[in-house]
Amino acid sequence: MNKMYMKRNLWIILSVLGVFVYFYIYINTVETEPYRISEVFLHENKKVKEAIGQPLKLSINIFTGYDIQRTSDNKAKAELRINLSGDKSKGTAIVQVESESGKWSITNAFLLMKDQEIDLITETYKNSKR
Repeated sequence: MNKMYMKRNLWIILSVLGVFVYFYIYINTVETEPYRISEVFLHENKKVKEAIGQPLKLSINIFTGYDIQRTSDNKAKAELRINLSGDKSKGTAIVQVESESGKWSITNAFLLMKDQEIDLITETYKNSKR
């Protein structure tokens, strides 16, 4: 067989495999409970709607946008960096969530924009521990 032919096929196979791995990791990231509650929170948040606009589009970098730490005492913490865009502006939401006995709740959230940082947590929300 021609070496050039084999080299080209190897690159095609590696590219397809890379795309498959990327989408596998992406799907397993957005299907997690921390991402789901963060997504709902951001879509419902009035401060996000005022700053970013509607319709709100979310995206996450699966390699740098999701950090989860589990401990042995049935607790976990996660921090998500979710890119947001809408008809008014764009920014990045930092959402921190904690889990105790499998129940996740948002502990802190803020929106980073070009010239400002907006606290997205209200006292009512902090106390409700969704």
